[in-house]
Amino acid sequence: MKKNSLLLLGAFALFACESDNNVPDLTAPVITLVEPHEGDLVEAGSHIHVIGTVTDDEDLGMLNITVHDNFNGHGHGRKLAAFSINQSLSMTGTLFDLDHEILVAEDATAGPYHVVLQATDAVGNGTSFEDGSSQEREIWITNTSMAITHFENELGEEVTHYEATAGAALSFYGLIEDQVGTIEHVTVYVEHLELADHDHSHARTLAETAVYEKDFELGGVESVRIEDLLANESIIVSQDYLDQLATDEHLSLIILSKDTDGNFSRFSIELHFD
Repeated sequence: MKKNSLLLLGAFALFACESDNNVPDLTAPVITLVEPHEGDLVEAGSHIHVIGTVTDDEDLGMLNITVHDNFNGHGHGRKLAAFSINQSLSMTGTLFDLDHEILVAEDATAGPYHVVLQATDAVGNGTSFEDGSSQEREIWITNTSMAITHFENELGEEVTHYEATAGAALSFYGLIEDQVGTIEHVTVYVEHLELADHDHSHARTLAETAVYEKDFELGGVESVRIEDLLANESIIVSQDYLDQLATDEHLSLIILSKDTDGNFSRFSIELHFD
């Protein structure tokens, strides 16, 4: 009887050992993305730097990196053929140090682009947007043809900050000009930036409801003065609204411009309230 019990215990131990060794790998890789940062500016003809790590508890497989435009989120009018890339990198082991450069075409259309990273391990477990394990960043590609904004004070001097008073009308000055062609469309926001889920990633994005938002169809002008654009507008921020902002939130003026060549550009400046 004792001999039979020992045999049964030995068989159970062997079965348990085999079961542990045959536990299926159901864990997807983990992507830690250090660069690019949300909102980075990348000049056409230069490189997007993709830096981070990919880890897995068993064995890594493939890393896919795509770059595509996000013009649908900002567009008015025609849809252009824009810069895009789709690259796959082979990985092995449990840790992959990512330090990769993507060359942006010199003729890339300026505007917002998404850099997306997705990974699989050796048995096919993949990251996803649903659980936040895939990574995405929005960058802005710039070029020498897009519209640029010169923000000024009332004396015509270019400035990098704006002092405002709660309850008083905000007056903005400056020039928006296209470097080569003409400007088709401008959108002006006064909004606070918040940490929010934006197309599957944590990013500082425009909140859903702006303090002020208006589209201006310009029909193709070489330049426009900001004070002329907003001459009939009354933009006022109340103290009650400011009191509702979190300590890490601030208001900004954001100007989105699209030229007749399809380039998008974005200008933003923080508003400091006394």
